[in-house]
Amino acid sequence: MSLPEITCPVCHKIKFPLARPGRGEQVCPCSKKKRIQFHRFPAYERVTVLPSVADTGFVEGASTCFHHPNHKAVAVCADCGVFVCSLCVVEDRGDSVCLSCFAKRQQNALKVDAAPGGAKRIVYDNLALMLAVVPVLFFWASILTAPAALFVVIRYWNRHPCSVVPRTRARFVFAALLALAQITGWVFFFIALMENMV
Repeated sequence: MSLPEITCPVCHKIKFPLARPGRGEQVCPCSKKKRIQFHRFPAYERVTVLPSVADTGFVEGASTCFHHPNHKAVAVCADCGVFVCSLCVVEDRGDSVCLSCFAKRQQNALKVDAAPGGAKRIVYDNLALMLAVVPVLFFWASILTAPAALFVVIRYWNRHPCSVVPRTRARFVFAALLALAQITGWVFFFIALMENMV
């Protein structure tokens, strides 16, 4: 195997052999001040064995690919059960599937992610806002939900909202202000209650 070469970027005539992998410098005789820096990656020497285009030599009675009838089948699709060759097989979550079933799996995964609520998708700013707003109708429940809303705001403030649509922290801010107002109302209520008892 011959050594790889680089061409001088100044004169474009002289070629330098790159003897070893890694970073290095060469000096061209055309311009002694100009140093040519290079990086030779070890993968350059690696002999890559590409998968065969397809195993076309099949034995009489052997199964063939559903999509390529002159190619030998190497796997069975886990979803639809068709025989597939090495060109058509895709490994997905431990299963061998054909390309069309792999595309269907990808589309189904996108539908689950884009669905309202998503797959186990919790939007904490909505949760905090709900905990702060719902007790406005039932004020006595706010003695529990206002601190819970404040906890959710503080706990999940820096967590990236799990939403398909970009969101701001405005709901967190509104929920925190509403929860603080409810807690302040309860504090004044208990202070007034204590003064009436005395």
